[in-house]
Parts: sequence; C-alpha cells; structure tokens
Amino acid sequence: MIWLEFIITTTLDYNQKVSKFWSEYVDSVRKGALSQREIKHNVMWVERYIDFHQGLKLLAHSSTEMDGFFQDLGRKTRLKDWQLRQAVKALRTLFVEQL
Repeated sequence: MIWLEFIITTTLDYNQKVSKFWSEYVDSVRKGALSQREIKHNVMWVERYIDFHQGLKLLAHSSTEMDGFFQDLGRKTRLKDWQLRQAVKALRTLFVEQL
C-alpha cells in the first residue's frame, strides 16, 4: 500500500511539473503576440525536440543537441523555410526566455 501511495504521489508531482512547464512556455510564447495557431505550432516544435532527446533534461542541453535535432530534421523531412524559422523561434523561446 505504501508503494502505491509513493507511485501516485510521484506521478502527481511529475504531472504538476509538466503542466507548469507548458503553462510557462505558452506564457512566454504569448509575449510575442502570436495567434493561437502559432502558439500551437510552437508547442508542437518543442514537443518534437523533447521527444528527439528523450531522457536528457533540458537544462543539460547544449548547441550539440540543437545541431543534432536540426540535422535529423533536414535528413527526414523537407521543411519549407518558414517551417524552419518557426522551429528555430519556438526553441529560442524555450531556451532563451523560459529556461
């Protein structure tokens, strides 16, 4: 029973931290006066970046991780210039304004 309580508490703490992270990120993005659609795309790019680097805390990231992400994007997808600018802006907001 104690083990179950630990798991529930840990899960709730994690979910609260994740929720707070996204709330703060969206607040940072809103400062740029973006539309709801643009905010959604920014979140999508950050999610994609985080998924690409599973297991590595964001505060431990450097330009090496960023380079790896964009190199992988270039190999796997054919991005239009505006999409690449959107991804760069989303990650700049994350690393410069939020973290």
